[in-house]
Amino acid sequence: LIARLDSLGAPDPEFGQNGLSRFEKNGFHYFTYTTAIQPDGKILIAGEIRQNFFQRAFVLRLLQNGQPDPDFGFKGFFELDQHAAFRTILVLPDHKILLGGEVSELVPGGYTEGLMMRLLPNGTADNTFGNAGMAILTLGPRSDYLYQLHALPDGNILATGFKWVTPGLNYGVVLRLRPDGTIDSTYANSGQATYGILGFNVSFFSSVLLPDGKLVLGGTIAKSNKSDLLLVRLLPGGLPDSSFGVNGRVVRDAGSAEDHLSSLAIGPDGFFTGVGGARPLGYIWQSVITRYSPEGKPDNTFGDQGLIISNVATGERNCYGVALQPDGKAVIAGYMNDAYSFDFTISRITSTGQPDSLFGTFSPGISRINFPAGNDRP
Repeated sequence: LIARLDSLGAPDPEFGQNGLSRFEKNGFHYFTYTTAIQPDGKILIAGEIRQNFFQRAFVLRLLQNGQPDPDFGFKGFFELDQHAAFRTILVLPDHKILLGGEVSELVPGGYTEGLMMRLLPNGTADNTFGNAGMAILTLGPRSDYLYQLHALPDGNILATGFKWVTPGLNYGVVLRLRPDGTIDSTYANSGQATYGILGFNVSFFSSVLLPDGKLVLGGTIAKSNKSDLLLVRLLPGGLPDSSFGVNGRVVRDAGSAEDHLSSLAIGPDGFFTGVGGARPLGYIWQSVITRYSPEGKPDNTFGDQGLIISNVATGERNCYGVALQPDGKAVIAGYMNDAYSFDFTISRITSTGQPDSLFGTFSPGISRINFPAGNDRP
């Protein structure tokens, strides 16, 4: 399910059918995890396809009108014949398409390994990358996941995510690869920077590469039944940046048992906006939006000391993606539900965290998108 809105939050009539496009295969379930816009305006969408125990990673490319691009893959689709999922897309300067995620079909014991794949612009595997276009990356003894990719000026690639080290213990991870998909062993510890805190689970779900080569990562830090929002800044060599927050990290309790950051963006002023969710133990999710200065300090001009929680009396809210406009406004993708259904939401807020009254068809600052039949989540 794909939707495109105009600048005021209304469905774009030039896209799909009244702003909505829907693609399905009989008996299969599509899960979309990431999107990217090519310089020519074409739209890339990736995730996984499931049917019972069947699972494949997929990429779909759409024309600007929301129709599949016949010049990409097979009728607009590329499917990887592995038990895998794509969670992030990066369009490279040469228009090749880099994907990251995980693969489990080849891994004993049901664990996953990190996966990177590079496609040619026409949607076929780039055989100059890894093995037949794929790089399988073993990060730890158990399961590994990649959530974000960054292209460096020298052609190398940074990949961020987390690894499951032992039962109940995750560490955040950053990898650096060469342009051919091999590990760059000169980075950090044999090509991998591992971020862990004794006794805590650390997972990175999003990251931002700064112009000076530093890397800011967002996610969660957890212990027992409590998790908090986490920001970490690493130096170009993979070590924590002690000038950011406390010892290179910022931990924020959003007031719930489960708090997480799903997506992170940086504005032209250097401030970071992160979005995610918060859930009291056993209760429903509420959306979280937070904003920090370049040094990792809460922006006290934004919400309540840099934090906004939806705190609605009924229904559920959660945020999964954020992008910042040049004017500093934040556009946020997520979902909401009431007694009837789950629906997509796109919201826009000002740089101080107020709903943008110029945007939205459901309420000031919010557009609610309902696809016919069933529950909708991004």
